[in-house]
Amino acid sequence: MASLLIGLITLWWSQVNETRSPQSTLQVTGTGVVFFGPTQAERDSIIRTEGLEAAQVFDDYDYVAGKSASYLKGLGIVVEFTTSPAVLVKIGDQGIRVYERKKLADYVGVILTDGLQEPRLLLGVATDEELVAEFKDFFQLK
Repeated sequence: MASLLIGLITLWWSQVNETRSPQSTLQVTGTGVVFFGPTQAERDSIIRTEGLEAAQVFDDYDYVAGKSASYLKGLGIVVEFTTSPAVLVKIGDQGIRVYERKKLADYVGVILTDGLQEPRLLLGVATDEELVAEFKDFFQLK
């Protein structure tokens, strides 16, 4: 994939969903789940290059992400959707983990964080059942 261009603005997020510029870096603190993927322009380019199968992947991802977000919000877990080039996750006193979207092995994915333990990065499209199992495991939900 092409090299990553990090935007000029660093945005902080803690228990608030906001609309973000695709050129911004998203910084995450606390507990939450970040769904990340390409911008609409990037999606269009990928679909032109890779064909309709890529469009189906994005449709599947959007469906599962939306369904999973409803589940998480019902549990009081903050959900963020982003096309930001990078996501920075603060982990207590251990520092920051940087996830550069265009350098990852897939176009879409999910980052789980509680602000204390190492974040969990899930790449690609999973079923909603698979994601719920991941959420339950990571956040120790019943």
